[in-house]
Amino acid sequence: MVSPNAIKVNLPSSKPNTPVENKKKPVHLDVTNNRNYFIEGSPVDFSALESTLASKIAGNAEPTVVLQMDKDLSIQDAVDVMIIIDKLKCKMVWATKPSNGQ
Repeated sequence: MVSPNAIKVNLPSSKPNTPVENKKKPVHLDVTNNRNYFIEGSPVDFSALESTLASKIAGNAEPTVVLQMDKDLSIQDAVDVMIIIDKLKCKMVWATKPSNGQ
């Protein structure tokens, strides 16, 4: 999956799979290795992440968040973000980079 955002995030690898089909535009959430959060390329403080994300998905019956999280972050960092996404009842797609079929 290719994101139009220019935020540099070192994504974990995965084997190729079927791309996710979504007729509605997903919201892109990026988290850098130093815990900087970006929604659609705009910086957001973690304390405002839930409210900002809620405003981005408002009116979308089936909101989807594409999460690009640096692979060097902790599991707790991932869980903290996933709790917010789940609370807002969003589908989530975890972005990874291809591992060259290995």
